[in-house]
Amino acid sequence: MKLNKLLILSLCLAVFACSDSSDDSGKKEGDNSEKIDDNSILIKKVISTRIEDNKIFTSDFEYEENRLLSITEGDDKTKFSYDNNNKVVKIENFRNDILKEYIIIEYDSNNELTNFKQILLGIDTDGKPFDVYNHVVTDKNEKTISLDTFTGDLNAQNTFDYKITVSLSNNNISGIAFRESTENRWIYEYDDRNGILKNIHDIDIINLVTIETEYSFEFYGNKNNLLKLINNDYVVSEDRYEYTYNDQEYPKSAKSYSSSSDGFVNDKLLFTVEYLYE
Repeated sequence: MKLNKLLILSLCLAVFACSDSSDDSGKKEGDNSEKIDDNSILIKKVISTRIEDNKIFTSDFEYEENRLLSITEGDDKTKFSYDNNNKVVKIENFRNDILKEYIIIEYDSNNELTNFKQILLGIDTDGKPFDVYNHVVTDKNEKTISLDTFTGDLNAQNTFDYKITVSLSNNNISGIAFRESTENRWIYEYDDRNGILKNIHDIDIINLVTIETEYSFEFYGNKNNLLKLINNDYVVSEDRYEYTYNDQEYPKSAKSYSSSSDGFVNDKLLFTVEYLYE
């Protein structure tokens, strides 16, 4: 999983809206009106303020129509490339203008995802180049995507390493299990409002191929916005998000809280976030 927790929080918090009140479920009590769904709305800027020191992190999104071209946050930048079929085929992650990692995405003749390769540049602690990870789709339906992960070098990835099972709900990633486990290590819960990312072209592909990157933003949510993220790792942790929504049912602002089973944090407010659209 991606190591940069700040980037995780920045995009997870993207679930806000501009009502006068908010609740954990993402539903307005007593409001049975039909949800407005404007497919032209795109997130333009995410402004996150860290509570402990009031440091501000700004993420800027650049588009060509609804195709995401780049995201910039300080010295970090993620770029997206597309083929002649308008499919996203490469994601590149830069730090201080230096390429640190990239993902190659491949499709079959029907434009269905077949595999994606994660290439992390540099050397490991043994002075060797990092392995290339090739995640191959072995099964896919409306509820589950199964991946077999192979490792190797740039020329070939023939050594089987582990399995990934991705659970889906309403086109959102709802759980991720690794290796032979049938229990999700990561569990995601969502609201029922318009997702901040839902109108980005190929967001379902971008969601999937960035689940294990080291430098890229993590794109939580597709149709809806993240309410809770539970990490069932060695120490169980839980991040939860409170949102406010605008008249079109898109997030406008949010608060991020965190807890852990070791008692290090207990529902601690970490960030406040503001979302701006174009």
